[in-house]
Amino acid sequence: PLLAFSTRAIDQALPTKLRMEPHEDKWHLTWLNPLALRFKHGQISREFANGWGTLDDAIDQFERGELSARHFENSPLTVVWESGLLWSLSNRRLYVFRVAHALGCCSTCPCVILPLGHSRVQQIIGATTKWVDAHTTTTNGNVVSVRGGSRYQELQSGQPISERAARFLNLPSLEQFLQRVKLQMGCGDEEICKYQEALERQGYLST
Repeated sequence: PLLAFSTRAIDQALPTKLRMEPHEDKWHLTWLNPLALRFKHGQISREFANGWGTLDDAIDQFERGELSARHFENSPLTVVWESGLLWSLSNRRLYVFRVAHALGCCSTCPCVILPLGHSRVQQIIGATTKWVDAHTTTTNGNVVSVRGGSRYQELQSGQPISERAARFLNLPSLEQFLQRVKLQMGCGDEEICKYQEALERQGYLST
């Protein structure tokens, strides 16, 4: 159903500098929570390529309701599954989506998941491949440094910063989450109680 959604009207309404070319793998589009993705880079530029403006400009547009995840449907994040983790090769867009998630502006982002052996991932760059060349993270992909700075650097963890943001994201309460665990994992009441106590000891009083 997501693939049937037409973005032509939305795309035409965008400023020229924000219009995006159709992605060659658009028919393999999937929507993922940005918190599930890791940064491949250790540092990113504060500006988009091709004159799209700064990362902070895009985040400001998310806050004002002028930009949404749907606007990126024709330019999804390139994601690679490797060693049990989802790595993003689209680090600037991931940064924007993580901050937008923290602000309660979006809950998922459009992605294309490619295998490690895909030609685009293994594209030769100098004496190495794009995949190897891109791996400069020193935080196991958890956070990234923005060259030139960003007003939103502290929000890139993506955790909702307010009750309003959490409500918009429709996050379950801790009790609802535990009930889901119980149903999906087949846990008994005693196991659930122990799990809840363990979460609370670690400070997880809510999602």
